[in-house]
Amino acid sequence: MMEMGKNSPQKAVLKKPRWKNLARFVLACLLLTSLGAALAQPEAKNPAASGREYVINVGDQLHMEVFGEPELKLDVTVDAAGFVEYPFAGKVKAAGRTVEDLRLDILARLKDGYFVNPQFLVTVRKYKPVFVQGEVNNAGAFDFQPGLTVRKAIALAGGMTERASRKKIFRVKQQADGKQRARVNLDEAVYPGDVIEVKQSFF
Repeated sequence: MMEMGKNSPQKAVLKKPRWKNLARFVLACLLLTSLGAALAQPEAKNPAASGREYVINVGDQLHMEVFGEPELKLDVTVDAAGFVEYPFAGKVKAAGRTVEDLRLDILARLKDGYFVNPQFLVTVRKYKPVFVQGEVNNAGAFDFQPGLTVRKAIALAGGMTERASRKKIFRVKQQADGKQRARVNLDEAVYPGDVIEVKQSFF
């Protein structure tokens, strides 16, 4: 019987192929990259919910105040011509401008011989309503809510009638150069002053 010595061959140990470890590493990197891109993706914003960047409409109600001056704490409505009036600033064009742009304009007027370093604030107190008409159960004007969609606006109007078409829904927007009318789906955003039209289905 042959005796096993110190120099006898040892049992081979199988090593896992290195390419498997490399593949796992590459996969982990790809997953981390995808996750980072998803987290960095900016969330779509409804313009009406973005505060200072909201574009003012005719019919919006704005709250304005100079801190420390109670008599200058006012709620004003943008008139049909797109103007608001504020003490010491006079009549100022508001419609079509952002809240911040209007604030800076009035602030400059207040500084012009009236106040020293005034702290002036403008916020939207109440948005222009949205209108839902056509084949809905309760057509009319409804208060705008940030995050409003066509589906939610129709729900505010009592839902669709039996004759309503889900494929013939239009949104009418008032632009500076006239009205813009476009077909929309139920999940599209609605903005202050929009008119939602639900047409009748003939089938």
